[in-house]
Amino acid sequence: MKRALNIGLLILLAVAAAQAQGMSFGLQAARSSPKWVSRATIYQVWMRAFTPECTLKAVEARLPYIADLGANVIYMSPLHPGWNPYGIDDFDAIDPRYGTEADLKAMIEAAHKLGLKVIMDMPLSHAGPENKLFKKPGFVMAERDSWKWPLPNYSNPDVREYFVENLVHWVRDMKADGFRCDVAATVPLDFSEQAREALNKVNPETLLLAESDRPDDQLKAFDINYNYAYYTTLTSVMRDGEKASRIREQWETAHATYPHGARLAHFSDNHDQTRAVLQFGLKGAVAASVLNFTLDGVPFLYNGQEIADSTATPWLETKAIDFPSREAKIDPRTRDLMIAMGMRDERRVTLATYQHLFQLRKEEAALTSGEMVWVNNTVPDSVLSFARKEGDDEILVIVNLTNRSLSGSVDLPARNYPRLKLLFSGGGALTSELQRTVVGRVGFNLPAYGSVVAKRTPALTK
Repeated sequence: MKRALNIGLLILLAVAAAQAQGMSFGLQAARSSPKWVSRATIYQVWMRAFTPECTLKAVEARLPYIADLGANVIYMSPLHPGWNPYGIDDFDAIDPRYGTEADLKAMIEAAHKLGLKVIMDMPLSHAGPENKLFKKPGFVMAERDSWKWPLPNYSNPDVREYFVENLVHWVRDMKADGFRCDVAATVPLDFSEQAREALNKVNPETLLLAESDRPDDQLKAFDINYNYAYYTTLTSVMRDGEKASRIREQWETAHATYPHGARLAHFSDNHDQTRAVLQFGLKGAVAASVLNFTLDGVPFLYNGQEIADSTATPWLETKAIDFPSREAKIDPRTRDLMIAMGMRDERRVTLATYQHLFQLRKEEAALTSGEMVWVNNTVPDSVLSFARKEGDDEILVIVNLTNRSLSGSVDLPARNYPRLKLLFSGGGALTSELQRTVVGRVGFNLPAYGSVVAKRTPALTK
């Protein structure tokens, strides 16, 4: 949790600094990314929990599970040896407990055959206390970060050259599709831009995902940013009872701050946070995911989220900041995640729900490239409503973010929506009903944390 709080503070400081300098990134355009990025759906694999074996070969054997789920990008947690996943001692090696470079290459090749891309987690802002690289003169700075870990000296051209070549190696030789860059705002942006140029020469479709809310990341270097401000706002609404309208306000702020066309990753769970199902309950966790999959941006799922896993987050459970010894790194309690796949009925229903959400992203272009239009409703403190529009296609989304049933209407005339095809209603107990109200508006009846995703269809002709 300490690491998560530190990350949040760094992000807030970065955003505040940008605003203080009067930088209006919202008036600029984000870099042009490969077309597939707008259709990306990310699934995070935490090596120490995804399989009982905790190996790359075991992950390879379970790739069909991820493909059947519907994700198309696998984000692998750090694979390098070190004191913990983010205290790397050798950026050039694969942790032998996970396997070998050959195992990684085989896993990536198998993923590609299934239509999956694979990105690696790269913590380049700091290193483990015994990193071999930082024993070289001039490679490490005198000061340490807030976790008391060594900091690379990015003012040294040799350090930059080393890390650029390291990134190029994984893309060129292992055929990795890109990187999730840990605490990206603490790495000089011009280094990330330098790395982007080098990676483009090897594979111009390389994906760079920034764990950062830095608005200028996507001008030249990155393709996607984490939307931490969204996560914080979502949590304040669903856990702490703030008004649902705050999420719309956060969206408007982000779109005024980031470059035009920037892509943001929407998540409600990852290795730094308490599980969504523990914070929001099962129905609330699914409602949050409905937003993540229908807002403009990139949906992000953490392994186990799709089966309502409620075991403690591995990063927090293993107390990764202060390991007493190297042997303490892998806690058997974190391996419960995917072992019991003879799942309870509740888990099967939840899995089917997430498969449905992934399928909608594949089938409906409006959800990946459509315009985002907010729609007012009669209970804005509790319900979010918006439309996604792509050409003649229009999809209406209504989500109840409270634990009570609600009825109301959205500010859309029913005569313009003569027929609505229900695309998603939460599944199981998460049912909803669309109706016309007496005032001629499109109405809704939503159970606690209920949701509706419906597509406008042409009126029947006689």
